[in-house]
Amino acid sequence: MSGNVFTMENKQEIYSSWVQYTTKNEESHFRHFIKGFVAIWEAQLKLEWSDIKTLPDWNTVKDDFGPHLSRLPEELLPAIGKFIFIAKDNVDKGSLLGEGIAEVDLLIRCLTAISRNFDNIPLIASCDFVSQAVGI
Repeated sequence: MSGNVFTMENKQEIYSSWVQYTTKNEESHFRHFIKGFVAIWEAQLKLEWSDIKTLPDWNTVKDDFGPHLSRLPEELLPAIGKFIFIAKDNVDKGSLLGEGIAEVDLLIRCLTAISRNFDNIPLIASCDFVSQAVGI
C-alpha cells in the first residue's frame, strides 16, 4: 500500500487479512486489517490528524461519508471492543507502552471513520468500549 493510492489488490489484501483473522484468530491479521482500513478511509475522508488545520470543517460533513456498518464485517465492532478492553486492562496494570498506544490510536481512528456515517453513531455510542477508550 503505497501513499494514498489503493488498488483493488490492496483492498483485497486487507479483506483477506480479515478472513485470516476470523479463521485463525491471529492478532497480526486483525492489526493488518485495521491499519489498511484506517488508511483507506482516512484518505477517502481526508482526515489528516497530524495537522488539525487540514481536517474537514465539521459544519460541512455529510452524514453518510463513512462506511455503513451493514457493509462492514459483522464481528468488527466486537473485535475492536476486545482489543480496547485488553488495552484498558494493560493501562490498569501500568503495562500499556509505545506500540500498544499506537495500536489503540488506530482502533480509535477506525471508530472515527466508522462514525463518519452518522447512522452508526447510536450503536457505537452504546458499546462498552467507548467508556474503556476514554479510560485509556
